[in-house]
Amino acid sequence: MTVLRSTRERDIIGCVFRPVSMRDVASRAGVAVSTVSRAFADPERINAETRDLVLRVAEELGYTAPARTPTTKLSKGSVVLVVPDITNTFYIDMIGGSQACLRGTGITQILVNTEADGASERAAYEALSESALGAVVTASRLSDKELAELSQSMPLVTFNRRIEGVPDVSIDTSAAFGDAVRHLAELGHRSVTYVAGPDVSVVNRRRWEGCLDAAESLDIELFRIGPFTPWAQAGAAAADVMIENKATAAIAFNDDLAIGMLQRFFALGVRVPDDVSVVGCDDILGAVYSSPPLTTISAPTREVGSRLTQALLDRIADPVAHGGDRIELPVHLELRGSTGAARS
Repeated sequence: MTVLRSTRERDIIGCVFRPVSMRDVASRAGVAVSTVSRAFADPERINAETRDLVLRVAEELGYTAPARTPTTKLSKGSVVLVVPDITNTFYIDMIGGSQACLRGTGITQILVNTEADGASERAAYEALSESALGAVVTASRLSDKELAELSQSMPLVTFNRRIEGVPDVSIDTSAAFGDAVRHLAELGHRSVTYVAGPDVSVVNRRRWEGCLDAAESLDIELFRIGPFTPWAQAGAAAADVMIENKATAAIAFNDDLAIGMLQRFFALGVRVPDDVSVVGCDDILGAVYSSPPLTTISAPTREVGSRLTQALLDRIADPVAHGGDRIELPVHLELRGSTGAARS
């Protein structure tokens, strides 16, 4: 007859005593380590059924949580800022805004660069959930369900990602992409190419939909090419593909792609904006210095970083009052030299 015994019992029987860890409890209960931590440290932040399961498994295994010193006020600790690409100027500005918000608070910023990889992002939350006060999530590669579950064990604030019960700071670039289509139509363009970013990006989908709605209302022929990685190097390939479809204008997912397209068009002898017009998004530092200066969708990126961080601090300090805050910041189309009248 086979007798199943707990990890603790097997260790004792084998004469090798190993204290039961939080990871043992998480594995047996089928939950994340961060969820186990929250069940003991902040039980009101997870649902009752999950909390009861964790506590029951912990008791069965003989696990005792380490004593914690209660925090009476938000005056020290760290918050996590998760970005997909630390080399992207858009996120550099956001990082600066976040740091400015934290200045003088005694709270430090932990910066996580996921390189747009969901597994890396998930591992970062797992590693930091017990030590960090909370996290600002930008351009996440995790699903809404995963982020919602994570928010039960770690305070989160999202950027451009509305999830029930999670505060969010947004910039409505989808509407601005529609403005870009209308701008090009006013210049006489009747065929426009949308240069898509990553397929997994929720923002990419919304920007495409903004272009699509405006194009349909104006009877503009709209092409879609991609997906492309949101870096300048991919802009060269996007420029080559666009030339094949004969469109007279392009709206790129972001400025990096658009600037890469400008460089490729110059190398090929394609004149911007005489032969083709190009629009970007984000108004990164290099946009105004490109040749020609890039027409782009501009957002207060540094303010975004500051507002995201403040929203997280509010969420940590009073989760009831700030459980689902929604903040939307304005954007506008910045007209420069990369757009002009359509060629005849």
